[in-house]
Amino acid sequence: MHHAAIDLGSKESQICIRQPDGTIVEERKLSTRKLPEVFKTWPTSRVVMEVSAEAFKIADAALAAGHQVRVVPGTLVRLLGVGEHGVKNDQRDARQLSKASWQTDVPSVHIPSSAARELKSICGARDVLVGMQRTLSNNVRGWLRTQLWKLPSGRLQPSSPSYREIIGKTKSLSPGVSA
Repeated sequence: MHHAAIDLGSKESQICIRQPDGTIVEERKLSTRKLPEVFKTWPTSRVVMEVSAEAFKIADAALAAGHQVRVVPGTLVRLLGVGEHGVKNDQRDARQLSKASWQTDVPSVHIPSSAARELKSICGARDVLVGMQRTLSNNVRGWLRTQLWKLPSGRLQPSSPSYREIIGKTKSLSPGVSA
């Protein structure tokens, strides 16, 4: 089995492929977006990469092409020699990962399904929006208090009549301030 290591980048990724005997047969930079197509041309390999924003999407493509995949946690990558002696470059990192894969079966983090990653993304976006709504509401309430107005407690929607009524009264008390 061949051992292919990828040092992933947002635009370009460095690959290093070793034969089963450990001989390096290919080293080059590729567009990260083209990796899924390139995987289809490789012989069955163990594909190793460090955890990153792109790692799980690339791992899905490698699995779909019939390869074994290892997404190595960042803490373990340092122990495998990536970035050793304070020197970090893509070619050296890809070589170290492929060497580690060739010498031993490196462990992988759990690779969540595409659906699980999508759901996590949606939940994260919702959390951000809810937090923004709370922050904005608290900011408006605080500002209204400086104008000696108090909104009713509880949840108040910007489209509700009482909200519009209070904002309308505030406009008449503070010329030059627009809502």
